[in-house]
Amino acid sequence: MIAGILTFIWPAITGLVLLYLIAARAVVTGIIEIIATIQLREEIDNELWLALSGVASALC
Repeated sequence: MIAGILTFIWPAITGLVLLYLIAARAVVTGIIEIIATIQLREEIDNELWLALSGVASALC
């Protein structure tokens, strides 16, 4: 309820916080994909694509 009230009071700051949360999630997901690629290197085929998707996610 408090978050909803703050959204109506400060919509610009709420949008900025949401942008930072989405960006942080993308970076963390990319790092996890890169770590998974390193750990699963011998288990999967074409691990390059998983690594590239992790790098792209972390950079975007």
